[in-house]
Amino acid sequence: MKIAIVVFRYFPYGGLERDTLRVAECAARRGHEVTVLTTKWDGAVPEKIRVEKIGVSSLSNHAKMREFERKVQPYLAQFDVSAAFNRIPGCDFYFAADECYAVEMPDRHGKLLCRLLPRYRSFLDQERRIFAPEAKTHIWTIVPHQKTDYQLSYHTPDDRFTELPPGIDAAFRCDETTEKKREAMRKKLNLAPSDRMMLSVGTSFVRKGMDRAILALAALPQELKNCTQFYFAGRSDATSMLELAQKHGIADRVHALGARDDVPDLLTAADLSILLSHSEAAGAFLTEAIASGCPTIASGACGFAPLVAAAGGGVVPEPFAQKACNFMVAQFLATCEARRKQAIAYAKTVDFTRRAEVAVEEMEKKR
Repeated sequence: MKIAIVVFRYFPYGGLERDTLRVAECAARRGHEVTVLTTKWDGAVPEKIRVEKIGVSSLSNHAKMREFERKVQPYLAQFDVSAAFNRIPGCDFYFAADECYAVEMPDRHGKLLCRLLPRYRSFLDQERRIFAPEAKTHIWTIVPHQKTDYQLSYHTPDDRFTELPPGIDAAFRCDETTEKKREAMRKKLNLAPSDRMMLSVGTSFVRKGMDRAILALAALPQELKNCTQFYFAGRSDATSMLELAQKHGIADRVHALGARDDVPDLLTAADLSILLSHSEAAGAFLTEAIASGCPTIASGACGFAPLVAAAGGGVVPEPFAQKACNFMVAQFLATCEARRKQAIAYAKTVDFTRRAEVAVEEMEKKR
């Protein structure tokens, strides 16, 4: 089959982008002819995948997305099946990596303000055309509440939804090499055996709650604080986070790593993975941490928070309270050795790698 993968832009460090690439690579391995339609591709292009760049010249992000949608449409007729990884109407499948816009934005900014924002009206229109009852696009969701939100907003029929299982790179699985990788990475980071390492990864530090993690570190009992380091990685401006650490006197304990290709090894080195997002449709980092055997704490706003709880991790309930978060972080760090053993034991019982395969199987049914 000739398959079109539609994504507004690709860079190798976002959860959505990693899912995009995994689905494309899986389809190519199964013998399909795969073309990615995008405005920009950062990084190497894998073998057997073709990238078609579509230029956009609009100024605002929402106008660029509308222009991209318009220019993509003529291409779709060339393919047997198409899958959009952003809100692009007209494709056969839509990967719902984001929260329902009709629910999320009014909750965050208020209904009146949203009605006045051109960006909101534009993205909402695209979402509506994907989920309207008369539309034909089949929707892949990644957490259960997404289907509920979309159906309450748009009355989308049940038979147009498929919930995909979690999907991570096999490199995150803990195995017989995990301890050697842990020792090597901790040595590289100059961590002593008695040091505690906190880790968070994300592409938007404010939305991902890195500030909440820094405040939790600052609130630790002094003895525990003295042996704890917080590392956060991702493609985002770290200035405000480092300034917050400086303000609370822990600048020497907070480290911005930038975009990284070695997150699996960082997770093996960590004693606690933490994602305290203000809003998060899923939180791929959480499943990666669980599969790596790393004790994990998430905010209740994360779609994958139930998976964290099932794995024996901690979930800070919503509405988020910093004091509750501080207590939980201190508790996990104080008992990190026992919790890591439990996390590794759990990780060996689960398989979080099937998402791409299920998505491609769905596309193959269109033949």
